[in-house]
Amino acid sequence: MKEITFSLHDSSRVWRGEIALPAFQDPQEKTVSYTVEREGKQLKNVCGDSEWSFFLPGLPTPVKQPRIAFCSCNGFTDPNSLRDRDPLAMWKRMEEGHKKEPFSLLLMGGDQLYCDDLARKEGSFARLIKWLKPGEKPKSQPTVKEFMESYFDHYLLAWVRITHDGKDYPHTPMVRMMASIPSIMMWDDHDIFDGWGSYQTADKNIPYYKEAFDAARQAFEVYQIRGKNTCRSLLDSGSDQPRHYSMGLQFGPFHLLVLDNRSHRTVDQVMDRRQWDQVIKWLGNSQDNSKSLLLVSPVPVVYRRFAHWVSSLPGEHGGEDDLRDHWSHKTHEWERDRLISHLFGVLKYGAKEKGYQRITLLSGDVHVGAIGFLERTDFPAEIAQIISSAILHPEPGVLQWEGLKAISNDDEHSIRGQAVVAKMSTPVRAVDRYLRCRNFAWLKAGDDDRLWVNWECENVDGKTPVRVEFPLR
Repeated sequence: MKEITFSLHDSSRVWRGEIALPAFQDPQEKTVSYTVEREGKQLKNVCGDSEWSFFLPGLPTPVKQPRIAFCSCNGFTDPNSLRDRDPLAMWKRMEEGHKKEPFSLLLMGGDQLYCDDLARKEGSFARLIKWLKPGEKPKSQPTVKEFMESYFDHYLLAWVRITHDGKDYPHTPMVRMMASIPSIMMWDDHDIFDGWGSYQTADKNIPYYKEAFDAARQAFEVYQIRGKNTCRSLLDSGSDQPRHYSMGLQFGPFHLLVLDNRSHRTVDQVMDRRQWDQVIKWLGNSQDNSKSLLLVSPVPVVYRRFAHWVSSLPGEHGGEDDLRDHWSHKTHEWERDRLISHLFGVLKYGAKEKGYQRITLLSGDVHVGAIGFLERTDFPAEIAQIISSAILHPEPGVLQWEGLKAISNDDEHSIRGQAVVAKMSTPVRAVDRYLRCRNFAWLKAGDDDRLWVNWECENVDGKTPVRVEFPLR
C-alpha cells in the first residue's frame, strides 16, 4: 500500500494498493477476491462490506469476450429534479447485470459528480459562481483552503450517500460497482463546475477561478486518477505535475484513448498544442491491425448541431457555456475536423495495410442516449459515435427537449475538406432516434465479428424499451 495524498483538512489520508495480475493470458477467466486490513483487523466500507471481488478476463475467444460498461453524468444540479424517483435505479441495474455476467471494465466519461451543488451553499464556491454569471459581484476573498475542503468533502458525500426528497440513499450499488469493476475515469465540466472553460469571462483575471480549478484538480487526481504520479497511462507523464490527463492504454483486444477536454479548454480551444501533439503521436505509435480503438471524448464528436446565431446573441446568456462545450461549435469546429482526419488516418480501410480494425467513440454529457456515424464517401469505412448519458442525472423534460430541438438539427452534413459525412442513426428497437431516459451502455464483441452496443434504459413512462442495441461492423 502506498500513501498518495498529504494529510487532508480533516486529517484523513488516501492510500493506493497495487497488485499486478495477468489479464487476457490464461485460458480460463477467474474471480479475484480481496480484503483490506489494518493492524490485523479487516476493514469495512460505508455499506458494511468487508470483502470484495472483481472479474479477471481470460484469453479472448470468439465466444469469450470482455464486457465493457460505459456511463456518464453521475449527479444532478437540481435536487428536486428526481422527485419520487430512485436516483440510483440505473446503478442497481448495473449491479444486477454484473451478477449475471460480470463486466471486465467500467469507463466513466465525465461528470462523475456535480460540483454545482456547492454553489447553492454559502462559502467560496457560491462566490465564484457569482463572479462567472451576471449579477452583483461579491467582495470577500475566499481562501484556497476553503475550496480544498469543499471539493474533497463533496466527493465523499456524492459517492457515499445522496440525500434526496427527504430520504437518505446510501450509494451502495455505485460503491459496490466501483469496488468490483476496474474503472477508468475522465473528468468534464461538472467535476470542476458547470461550464468550466466555456465562459467568455473565464480568464486569469477572475477572482477564485484558478483556485477553484487547482482544488478540483487535486481532488480529481486523488479520487479519479488515483495518484498523478502512479497512473502509468497518462500521455503527459514524466513530470511532477501533468499538464493534462489524457490516457492511452491497451485492454485485451482493445486500445483505449481517453481524452481530457477540460484542463486547457477555453472559448477558442478544446486541447492545447502540446496535448494535440501527444495525442497524435500516441495514435501513430499504437495503431494495430488486430485491435479495435475505443476513444472516450466526454462531449460527443457527432451529435445535434446548434445554430450559430444562438451564440451570436449579445451578452452572455444562460446555457451558452453548454453550446460552447460542443465540438461542432464554430470556435471548435476546426479541432473536431482535425480529430476526425487523424482518426481516419489510423483506421484500416481501402488499400491501407496498417490501421485499427474498428474505431468507436464513447461520449456522455447531453443527458440522452444515441448513436451517430462518421462515414467516408469514397470508401466503405465508418467510425461510430456512442452516446450514453446519464446514469443518474434526469433526462431532459418535454419542453426542454423541444426547445433544444428548435435551436439545433441532426441533418446529415459533410465534414469540411474531407470525404466524410456525419449523421445520426436509431438504435434497434428504440422508439425514437434519441433515448430520452436515464441509461448506461455496455459493449461486447460477438462471434459474428461485430461489436454489439447495448443501452440499458430506465422505463419511467412505460413506453421505453429497457434495452436497445446496435451492431457495429
